[in-house]
Amino acid sequence: KMVASGFCSIWGSCCSSSKSEASDILNHYTIICFDETDTEIKDLKVKPTASWSDFQLTISEVYGSQAMFAYDDGSGVDHPVRNEKEWNQFMDLLRSDKVVNGEYDILLLAAGSWSKYEQQQKSVQASKV
Repeated sequence: KMVASGFCSIWGSCCSSSKSEASDILNHYTIICFDETDTEIKDLKVKPTASWSDFQLTISEVYGSQAMFAYDDGSGVDHPVRNEKEWNQFMDLLRSDKVVNGEYDILLLAAGSWSKYEQQQKSVQASKV
């Protein structure tokens, strides 16, 4: 009986509260970078306090030229990160419960290529309908 109640407390309603505590304790997130061919390029450790300018330098080094990135917030729609405001929205998402084990996948793109990428995505989605 003791084991069962212990098991319940691990998997029961307390999970939601321990999950948010865990995200507060996280001293970094693991951002997994992919390229447009869906190939994993590199895992980056990102502190919750990281700035967009620092992160852009890092991904530009990984990408090999000035870079931006896109991410899917779970709705199936990709969102661009090209500036501090969009970076802050992404960081808010990382702090939310949508992040599993502090890991999140992003797509690295050349800086300035968002509109081209977005067009491609729209034509892909249109062809699926």
